[in-house]
Amino acid sequence: MSNGLVNLDMRDDRVAVITLNNPKVNALAKGVLDDLQEIAHELHATRPGAVVITGGERIFAAGADISEFGGPAEAKRVADTIHRAFDKVAAIPAFVIAAISGYALGGGCELALSCDYRIGSTKAVLGQPENYVLNALHAAPALSFTDFPGADRDARYEVVEQDARSVTFRTRAGDRLEVTRRYTLLGEGAAGDPYQIRHETTFR
Repeated sequence: MSNGLVNLDMRDDRVAVITLNNPKVNALAKGVLDDLQEIAHELHATRPGAVVITGGERIFAAGADISEFGGPAEAKRVADTIHRAFDKVAAIPAFVIAAISGYALGGGCELALSCDYRIGSTKAVLGQPENYVLNALHAAPALSFTDFPGADRDARYEVVEQDARSVTFRTRAGDRLEVTRRYTLLGEGAAGDPYQIRHETTFR
């Protein structure tokens, strides 16, 4: 049953337009992800000519809804739901385009990367800006070192550079995109979270 947080417009020219509609920042809450999976499942059956995924003019999608992150178990469930939804999008049997205006951050950026093609307005900003805690490896989907939403599950990151305080991984999403992730140990964090990591992702 739809939560009304993602809209589907089937146009006469057989282009399906999917619009994220979760004010104010289009956070990828569970309701959004459930709607996205439901729509992707529908498009598997209807097989449109093409699919466009878009959000608001200022924000495409601002990433996971951190209010749904409780402890590590809840965070892992959120991450698993995000991966399932993005894999459903990636498997739609049509050319899928992310039309990006404004910010696509964290999970919003990964949603865009799950599409076959990305078109950005002059306002588009993509990024993975978070710092993470080393002893909570599943606190966010970006910390799944090897699996990449939308990529072949057999594709794996390779270590291309490492030293005592940092490691850099690289993979390819099909033949379209090279993804590089660098994790740098920052030092001691808050009590109970002794190791913090800066995560930087670049695409080419």
